[in-house]
Amino acid sequence: MPNDFSENEEIMIPDQLPLLPVRDVVVYPYMILPLFVGREASIRAVNEALAKDRLIFLAAQREIADENPAPESIYPVGTIAMIMRMRKLPDGRVKILVQGLMKGTAVDFVQEKPFFVAKVKQIKEKIASREQVEVEAEEPIIDKSKYKGLVLVVDDESMIRILVSRQLELAGFKTIAVESGDKAIEELEKNDFDFVLMDKNMNIDNSPDKNFRNCGIEATRTIRDGGVFRKFRNYKDIPIFCHVS
Repeated sequence: MPNDFSENEEIMIPDQLPLLPVRDVVVYPYMILPLFVGREASIRAVNEALAKDRLIFLAAQREIADENPAPESIYPVGTIAMIMRMRKLPDGRVKILVQGLMKGTAVDFVQEKPFFVAKVKQIKEKIASREQVEVEAEEPIIDKSKYKGLVLVVDDESMIRILVSRQLELAGFKTIAVESGDKAIEELEKNDFDFVLMDKNMNIDNSPDKNFRNCGIEATRTIRDGGVFRKFRNYKDIPIFCHVS
């Protein structure tokens, strides 16, 4: 039976995070949006986050035109976010795709050079249940009869699995999340999924047996071929949506 993924696996937020001052935008929890990063210190903060756990603290700077904001020029309340993707641009900037996780407060700056690192305190807010939201709203936010279904999330990075599963569950889906092509094949044998969300760039090096079937593209081909299945017969028709993480 599918479980509420968020109850099974939680994102561990460290006390200290690289801080990225942002301008012209405010990032809220659960938002997914691209950011263009050009300042050297900011790029270093992004690289530091990517080298560790992908987590970064986004805080708005008080003056948009300030190219080198000091700690006192940055609002303390911001958003703990995860960098989902990063792409280097020809002009030296980087483009990142971030998802807000939760609010936080920078209570102290423990490093200012070569990039900001802040001691961050999480702000945990009480979230109303979906039933409460729908009763209070004039119309339901989610048409459960239209969107309800079971989704197989396949990604070799645990944080991506958590975030993608949470977003799907907020939209009314149930999810089962696995980390490899082999695990996906096992789940397809056991459960009746409505569609599969597959990480196209799953890294075979993360697989203990270096099985090529654990690569996203090969896993998709294996599912479509159907030769590995004993019970599952919908392998040619089940929708498989590929994403890049």
